[in-house]
Amino acid sequence: MDSASTILPLDIASGQKGKARDMLAAIRALKQIEQEHRPATSEERQTLSRFGGFGAVALSLFPKPGAEPDEQYKDKGWRALGEELHTLLTPEEYESARKTVTTAYYTAPVVMKAMHAALQRLGVPGDATVLEPGCGIGNFMTCAPEGMQFIGVERDGLSGRIARMIHPSQDIRIEGFQETRLPENRIDAVIGNVPFSDVPYK
Repeated sequence: MDSASTILPLDIASGQKGKARDMLAAIRALKQIEQEHRPATSEERQTLSRFGGFGAVALSLFPKPGAEPDEQYKDKGWRALGEELHTLLTPEEYESARKTVTTAYYTAPVVMKAMHAALQRLGVPGDATVLEPGCGIGNFMTCAPEGMQFIGVERDGLSGRIARMIHPSQDIRIEGFQETRLPENRIDAVIGNVPFSDVPYK
């Protein structure tokens, strides 16, 4: 497994604007790394790990549909953050981000660690191959025992690309779960916190 479990803090900011600023910093880092065609540094991986998903800040970070221009955001601070997000993302990325707002709520580290402890009690070995549907940026991988291998499936391209940067040795697939093809006789366990909603993603 990557050394991410020892270097990533999983310390998402507590305030709403702090979360938004962390996400913008992660997107800026991702774009720079991809533009330079190189692996992420340890410091950049920490920045990327603070991408907490749009769900928690969606009502403030995205403009209100149909609202007057001066009423689209709560205040000037949110307008600046929202406009920066719009500038950072391509139209396709922005639309994909908007579609995740009802499902992109990441799991607390204490819960993920407890779930991994449960896998160990069930006899899943530390070098198992584990499937994670809806893996986001790979936080379950960060909390996993060293040596565990993952197949992570994530539909949102932005989150999936961040997961690949943080966990370069893992098999991260950016596609719908119904589209992925899994190896036979290779999955030892399944873990994760997949979104549950009746919202089509097209």
